[in-house]
Amino acid sequence: MTILVCCILALSALTARAADDAGARMVSSVTFVVNGSDIDASYGRNAESLDRIRCFLDSIARDSFPAITSIEYTGYASPEGPAAANALLARKRMAALEDFVMKAATAPLPDEISRSYEVKGMESLAEVIEKSDIAHREEAMKILGDSTRSDEVKINRLRRARSGRIWREIVPLLEELRYASVTFNYVSLEEITRLLSGSMKDPLPEPVKIEEVIIPDTDRAPGDTIGSNYPPPISLTQTALRLA
Repeated sequence: MTILVCCILALSALTARAADDAGARMVSSVTFVVNGSDIDASYGRNAESLDRIRCFLDSIARDSFPAITSIEYTGYASPEGPAAANALLARKRMAALEDFVMKAATAPLPDEISRSYEVKGMESLAEVIEKSDIAHREEAMKILGDSTRSDEVKINRLRRARSGRIWREIVPLLEELRYASVTFNYVSLEEITRLLSGSMKDPLPEPVKIEEVIIPDTDRAPGDTIGSNYPPPISLTQTALRLA
């Protein structure tokens, strides 16, 4: 029995290590209209993203592997507008995607779930403008690069520049900053099997040596001796053998 317990403990440790090493991710995201927090399947490429989530969850329900170990939800909002309102939008977008996943799942989901939301900063806006091909990209970047102005002033200048033309060019780019994402962390059977096969080639850890310890009998009266009326002290080694 002692050997069996050691084997079980070793296998459990190897499986846990294999699960860590075999970790994979499936990430999908949906975008939202301006000031919106409801998922519109017809908006952008949301239909494709939602189908991807459904297919992944269906595969989990059909098979015992892959196994989802944790889920991460994050909501985002673009930087224009009041900060408090944007934070609320980001949180609602995160919640909307989690609600979709909960309804689409046909098998139990893991308890380990993380939730976060974020309002994208001006640096994110600058990144999407810089990589775009809008007509007035350089002028927009110059406005954003003015370190003497606050973020609010920069947004207002972008809105007014060239009678609003620059802002109209920027608005379609903001979709990249208005979204929610879900990340499924999972392990596949193939990876665990492969890693376990490699791990089993490694030598098993040395078993823990248990030294024999005599437990003194504190109830023995002075002058008592070990005999037929008084059992001998019991060692931990003997106890372990009896349990085995």
